[in-house]
Parts: sequence; structure tokens; C-alpha cells
Amino acid sequence: MYDHNHQHASDQPDSIDRRALLGAAGLAGLAAIAGRSSAGPLTPPGGPVTGTGPTLEQINAGATKNAIDIESLPPSFAGGAQHEIIRPGVYELRRNLLPNGFNTAISICSSGVTINLNGYSITAFTDRAFSMQITFRGVVIRNGTIIDCNSVVDGGNIRQQDWAIEDLRIDGRSSNGKAISLPGGIAVRRCMVCGHSTGIELGSGSIVESCTAVETRGTGGVAIAAGRGSIVQRSVVREPEGKGFVLGQATTATDCVASGARFNGFELDDAAVVTNCVAENNTGDGFNGIINNVLRSCIARSNRSHGIEMGESSLIESCALNANRFGGIVVGNRNLVRNNMLDFHQDESSASAINVNGSDNRVEDNSIVRASDGIRNNGDRNLYMRNRLSLITFAPYQLAGGSSTFSQTGSGASTSLPHVNFVMA
Repeated sequence: MYDHNHQHASDQPDSIDRRALLGAAGLAGLAAIAGRSSAGPLTPPGGPVTGTGPTLEQINAGATKNAIDIESLPPSFAGGAQHEIIRPGVYELRRNLLPNGFNTAISICSSGVTINLNGYSITAFTDRAFSMQITFRGVVIRNGTIIDCNSVVDGGNIRQQDWAIEDLRIDGRSSNGKAISLPGGIAVRRCMVCGHSTGIELGSGSIVESCTAVETRGTGGVAIAAGRGSIVQRSVVREPEGKGFVLGQATTATDCVASGARFNGFELDDAAVVTNCVAENNTGDGFNGIINNVLRSCIARSNRSHGIEMGESSLIESCALNANRFGGIVVGNRNLVRNNMLDFHQDESSASAINVNGSDNRVEDNSIVRASDGIRNNGDRNLYMRNRLSLITFAPYQLAGGSSTFSQTGSGASTSLPHVNFVMA
């Protein structure tokens, strides 16, 4: 039988020598690798700690590093535009753009186009800075200055969708056209318009955010207008020759200011909601609405007509009104007016702090100080309660209508009736 444990004496030394040689070779290899991987001293360099990757600014800049130079593009086929974009992509300006005999700077003939002006300007085109011929989606224009073009972009009856216009400074003090006029589905952000007959005019479902329109020049124009179902926020209009804000049906406006408009500061179509807004020094009304509007936590001061004028079925709540020439609040039918502060409506002898011209209104919990007349009633079935009036020049209440109801009026603060109106000395 074969002995598996048997081993020739002559075989053993040879196996030991081979194992020793392999171990020595491995140690030598590790030493060589360690020598080659030496990275210098372990002490960090002096100075502040900084990242080794790209900054956010570098990343954003890199997004357009492969952009197409707009000046490399040929004119439009019809010859009206200096450059024409016919394919999706990212395009940029690399220097200021002047007309050179063309009426329009850039014609956009494709969806999916981003145009970065890179801080440069487009100047003195007699028609438009940008034009389009058919409906396109996903167009972005940003980051530059438009000077003395008749308009920046005017879409006429074309319906754009998914457009964004951002970070533009538009100076059109010698221009009579509309600066930005597009039918709908547009977002305009962080733009400043000076001049033009109309500043920003958008159709339904649009957004206007953090924009300013200054000294728009058309008496029939508007500084900022947004169509049905739009959102307007954190925007300012100052000294337009026409209207300030015009808000379409079911549009909301928040944190906006209208100052110095030749007509109304804010005009509201049906079912518009306005909160935390200011209207001051406008020639017309501060806020003027039609029906089903909500006006909450707003300020109307020093307007040359009324502070707030609403038609029907609207809510006016928690607003502050001061020194509006022809009165504070004027309402028609079926409105709720509550928790407002009205002060110093004495410029005209006929001015009333609250003037109710219709029927079926409810006026409650308002504070009225320093007015020619306090509350003037010219309708039927109106209810007045818990209002507080003081320093009224003529009549605290005028009841010209028929069946309206004033809860018992207390003289001073002595009465304990829960719904009483107070007239203070």
C-alpha cells in the first residue's frame, strides 16, 4: 500500500527554498510600491481651506461654455432679422449687438432654445429684439440689456408656452411699443422695464415675479398686466402714464406696490385676489375691482380718488387707508367690509370714510378716525355693526337708503351691547 505520509528526504529542502524565495520577492515588491507611492510631507499647506472641485459659479458658467455664438448665425430668410435660430440649443451673445440695417435682432424659429445675453446689450432695433413666426415651446431669454428697441418681444396672437424671460434690463424711454407682450404661459422674472407704452403684458396662466416697471409712457397702456389665472408677486410699478397693475380673472397678486399711476393703481377683473399690496399717490383709485374680489391686508394712501372701490360680492378685510382724497372705501352690492382702519379722509367735504352705494352689504368692526363723514348709506338691507368712529367733521352716519340697519349706537365706551357701533367724542 502506498504511504501518503511518506516523503523523500531529498524533496523537503527544495520546497522550503521555494517558499522562502516567494516570501522575499513579495516583501521586496511591497517595499517598491511603498517607495513609489510616497506623496510628500503630511503637514497641510498654509492658508484657508478651499474646495478642490468647481464652484457653483463655474458650474453655471460651464453650462454655456459650448453655446453657439449668435453672431455666427445667418440672417433670416426674409431678411428682417439680423440672426435666425432654427434649431434647439443654447445660444449666447459675445459682444453688444447693433442693427446694421436690420429691423429685428434675433428671429426664433425653434422650440427648446435658450438665449444667454451674457450681460451684453441689444440696441436700437426699430422693430423687436426678438421675433417668432409660429408657436414654440421651451424658450428662455436671460441676462442682458435691451436699449431703445421698439419692443423686446411681441407675440401678437401667437400662443407661446413654457417661455421664461429673466434678468433683463429694458430701457425704452424713446420707444412707443410694448416692452414684453406675449399671449400666455410665460414666466417673467427679475426684469426691469423703463419707458415703452406698456411694460409687461402677459396672457393667461403666466407668472410675473420680482419685476419693476418705471415711467411707462402710454396713457392707454399699463405697467404690468397678467391674464386669467396668473400670479403676480413682489413687483413694483412707479409713475406710469397709464394704469399700474391690471389683473385678469382669478389672478393673484401679493407683495406688490403701485405708486404714481395716472389712472388706477390696481385694476381687478372677476375673482382676483390681492394681499399685502400697497397703492399710493395714484391719480385714480388705489384699488378698483369688479366682482368676487378679495382684498386683504393692503394699504391705500394718498390716492387722488378713492382708496378702494369694489363692485359686487367682494371681501375687503384688514386693510389700512389714509388720506385718500374722495374717500376711503366705496362698495356696490353684496360686499363684506370688516376689520379695516381708515384715517384722515377730510380733503373733500363730500368725502366719506366708507360709502355704501348698493344693497345687501355687511360693514363691521372697522375703525374710522378723522373723516368728513363716517359711513354713508345709499342702499337697502345693509347691516352696520361694531364700527368705531371718532373725530368726524359732519355726520358719523348718513342714512340715505331705505331699510338698512345700524345696531344701536353707543356714545363713548359705556355700553355693553355686543353689536353696537361706537361714536367717540
